[in-house]
Amino acid sequence: MVIQDPVNPSMVTITMNADNTTLFHVLFGDVLDEEPASIMVGSTAEHLYPGPGEYELKVTAIGAGVATAEYSTTVIISDATDPVVLPIDFESFTINYAFGDFGNAFSTVVENPVSGGLNESSLVGQMTKTEGAESWAGGLLQLMDPINFSANKLLKLKVYSPKSDIVVKMKVENADQPEISHEIDVQTASMNEWEVLEYDFSDIDINNEYHKVVLFFDFANSGDGSVYYFDDIALSSAIVCDSEVSENIDPSNGPIEWTFLSTDVTHAFEPFGNISSSIVANPVIDGINSSCSVQSYVKNAGCEVWSGVGKGLVNSIDFTITDKYVFTMKALAMDHPTEVTLRLEFEPFPDVDPAVDVVQTLSSVGQWEELVFDFSAHADKTFKSVIVYFDRNMPCDDANYYFDEIIQHDGASSGVASELIEGFESEAPNFNVFGNIPDVVVIPNPDPSGGNTSTQVVQFTKTGGAESWAGSFFETATPLNFVDYSKIAVKTWSPKQGAVVKIKIENIDASITHEVDMNVGMANTWEEIVYDFSAAPAADYIRLVIFFDFGNAGDDSVYYYDEFSLAQ
Repeated sequence: MVIQDPVNPSMVTITMNADNTTLFHVLFGDVLDEEPASIMVGSTAEHLYPGPGEYELKVTAIGAGVATAEYSTTVIISDATDPVVLPIDFESFTINYAFGDFGNAFSTVVENPVSGGLNESSLVGQMTKTEGAESWAGGLLQLMDPINFSANKLLKLKVYSPKSDIVVKMKVENADQPEISHEIDVQTASMNEWEVLEYDFSDIDINNEYHKVVLFFDFANSGDGSVYYFDDIALSSAIVCDSEVSENIDPSNGPIEWTFLSTDVTHAFEPFGNISSSIVANPVIDGINSSCSVQSYVKNAGCEVWSGVGKGLVNSIDFTITDKYVFTMKALAMDHPTEVTLRLEFEPFPDVDPAVDVVQTLSSVGQWEELVFDFSAHADKTFKSVIVYFDRNMPCDDANYYFDEIIQHDGASSGVASELIEGFESEAPNFNVFGNIPDVVVIPNPDPSGGNTSTQVVQFTKTGGAESWAGSFFETATPLNFVDYSKIAVKTWSPKQGAVVKIKIENIDASITHEVDMNVGMANTWEEIVYDFSAAPAADYIRLVIFFDFGNAGDDSVYYYDEFSLAQ
């Protein structure tokens, strides 16, 4: 029996049985002067044909050393003729991925050389920029239909590059008039691992049609034989910056919420020590920080090692009359290659006491991080000014930094985690799964950046055909402390924006439960989602249940979660 694989018709499976037969000789018909393959009775053999065509397959049954029967059939491998459409994932054997290469670059579809992390697909695109290839060498795919930029204007692309900090240019082009085009440059942030690049085409002229997607790796540099991989070209909604964040900078009007959305000088911090600083447009709008405006901080070469930015307050921060001692600040190290310290300092009023500070560390480059500064050790003081230092006491090297959203909290308010439930960094809890998904597992963090730089996280795969309510749970050693806290925070990573992530809490026998739904704000990035359980009935809750993309059947999407915490 000869069966062609319904997904990949170039793959055939042969099952052989015959009376009085001890061995089969098989000629697949795709090699000149082919040597027959020997297959035992009752065995199956798989064979992958090299491409479209008609092949004569011959099977000879051998019994007692002589041929006893012969069988032949024609295997027809059809050419891939289906057109290319978005999204492009290279997984179909019927789509004709006919690359148009130029400048001595060569593109093809290959098996994923590094399956895992951000990309577990089987097949990907490969582009080789040969030695001496033109600096503008690249390849293109032509789509059946023009790209619909009317609603969604963000094209995403997964890439795997042997080099970090190279330009990967994406260009969209009219099918017949190449002068009608729009191109964007994005740099890789890592090497030898999959990452997602985002191309914002918000400025494109939607009155034109764009059928071609053109890619250039290491644009502007001649080829050196490097091999690049790419996958999952998909259109999604463009990120829009947020200009509606409260901006209280006066402690007498309540907790500080300093967001830099106004260019008024009363909002800006003032630089000292020969650095540059002002309110500017947010250079990296993402799920961690979607604010339109932020404060810049440039350590100009030759500046003083004690340089920083500060701001005096019209009304002092008086910790003696408040319990809001915790501050969060979002920060971005744009181009510094090593860990960067961020110091938040308060100068007391009156100024007879020394300044007090809390120092945290930025661990990534090119991505916003949120840091927590706890000043509860100074609850007996009043402060008149706020000072921010990046890498104080280190040489100035023209590094660019940004900070935003200095927010004052009391302990765990407004989503600041206060009591860790489970961080998955040591011995993993006993997970239970349901709804036809595989076991969830603790793995190394596939994207240790932005909102989550921890070492280990939980991987949750919602396989194809899994129930819409599929999920997993684990139990805590002691009941959740809903006396002091009313919220649960969890860090998640999802390939889908807007997917419902449901959290459910249960007592020991699941007779008392409460669940809350929240939506993913951004795809392909870590974000912390906070769930309000203040309406949960009183009970000893020891079970935490999580559901990803609740309400939709599984489609093999892979999700990650980490750091369950209680919050006020």
